[in-house]
Amino acid sequence: MNSSFAETDNDFIFRRRDRKTSYRGTSMMGSALRNTKNLLLFIFLVAIFCLLWVPKDNLRRMANENRKNNSTMSFRLPVSAEDWCAVPKLPPFDYSQCKDKVSINKLPLYGGLTNSLKIMLLGAVLSFEEDRCFVVDESTSALPKRESPEDSFNTSFYNRYFSPVGLPSHTLASTNLTVQTRGWEETWGNWSHNRRIKSQLNTIDSLGLKSIDGHSLKRYVMKRLWR
Repeated sequence: MNSSFAETDNDFIFRRRDRKTSYRGTSMMGSALRNTKNLLLFIFLVAIFCLLWVPKDNLRRMANENRKNNSTMSFRLPVSAEDWCAVPKLPPFDYSQCKDKVSINKLPLYGGLTNSLKIMLLGAVLSFEEDRCFVVDESTSALPKRESPEDSFNTSFYNRYFSPVGLPSHTLASTNLTVQTRGWEETWGNWSHNRRIKSQLNTIDSLGLKSIDGHSLKRYVMKRLWR
């Protein structure tokens, strides 16, 4: 009897401890929830106070300042590169003024955009050096083409985004001049024409340039060519 009574008494004690522990846990959770609600209420009241206390004119001024600061934030180019994003200072070329009345150069474009632009640049420099008119030929270029034929450009890819370079393409069909094709192998692959060596000086009489290095020559032509 005593043993059985002792076990029952222990069970009673454990149950009381469990109820106390459970009560403490529930009480702590309830307290945490109340604190969270109080914090959210405090934040809400502070926000309402700020809206009522701060004049609307000040809020509008602050919003305008933020908008102005965000709109004026921009990436600043190095001083050496700023000139490329400014309004051109040099005049465009007059492609019809050529002393050579016997031949005309055809500059076929190949490859992607970067290669095509370089082929065009070097071919134009060679034509100016020869004082010969030239035509940019995009018939072999993949730039105007698209996967769906109806999406292909009906005009020149280059002229879609830039001012025309050289004489119009229809000049080749109507001219009595001898058409000479100047491919990339000659203008880019030939070290005499690719203007890569800085110490190699060039004289372009048609442009009034005397003993100019290759890099300066290409920069000068680029500023008048691509507009």
